[in-house]
Amino acid sequence: MSTTLPRAALGWRYRVAAWLVIGQAVVMEIGALLALPVLVLLGVGQADVGERFHFALPYFQDNLSLLMVMSGIFGVLRLLGGIGVLCDRLWVSR
Repeated sequence: MSTTLPRAALGWRYRVAAWLVIGQAVVMEIGALLALPVLVLLGVGQADVGERFHFALPYFQDNLSLLMVMSGIFGVLRLLGGIGVLCDRLWVSR
């Protein structure tokens, strides 16, 4: 018994949503992770990075490099989820 739906049953809304999730994961989440090595190679310190971006919570301000790494991990998970939706790997109760 197959747990995947036929391609026609997936619907165009799921495909559009999957592409939106993939786009957000690549641009916003993984983009922050890819900026981290550039900042390290340019010699920008953690305190200097925090001066450019202002957050409401000082914890985020002080730990911006860790926040960028967590953003990359979250981006990879979002990317895998979007690809899973496109490949019809949905958990559907019937």
